[in-house]
Amino acid sequence: MVTATDNGIRITDVWQTREIADAFYQEQLGPISAEIGVPAPSETTFYDVHNYLTQGPSA
Repeated sequence: MVTATDNGIRITDVWQTREIADAFYQEQLGPISAEIGVPAPSETTFYDVHNYLTQGPSA
């Protein structure tokens, strides 16, 4: 999801692990950002997301 903010954009994405997200940044996003002139890595905040599923009463 991409949302406009007062000073740019906020991108929200869900990754299976932080390591996969870090690798994507290093291999894909970082070089593309540098190529188009983004001067420094963007601010990144990671949050753990948990989804607990339980069997319903009709199961």
